[in-house]
Amino acid sequence: MADKDCQDYKSTLVVEQRVKARWQALIEKKYESAYTYLANSYKDAVTLKEYEKSMNPRIEWKGIDITRTRCDEAVCEVHVTANYYMPPQFGLPQGVESKDYSVEKWIFKDGEWWYLPPLKE
Repeated sequence: MADKDCQDYKSTLVVEQRVKARWQALIEKKYESAYTYLANSYKDAVTLKEYEKSMNPRIEWKGIDITRTRCDEAVCEVHVTANYYMPPQFGLPQGVESKDYSVEKWIFKDGEWWYLPPLKE
């Protein structure tokens, strides 16, 4: 049991590092870089161009906090609080700072952890 717990802990560290790196790419609006962290099954359904179009250019991501990570052998769920700023625009005369809460699903495949976002219908 200790070996499994140790492996889960190692997985947690690796996944959290990848979550932070992907989010750093989003903060810097480097969508092509963020796309490289996505699972191939997602990339088979969503091209880079479609992924880039899905990003809201008005949102300025400021940083993230990982509040919880749970891993088993092949799946990690990472609870992320993302801080962002929405600048002034029509219907929003003053900019707004807010947070977005999400649970990211990361899967282990081909020796690496990959983010598997939900597919939009």
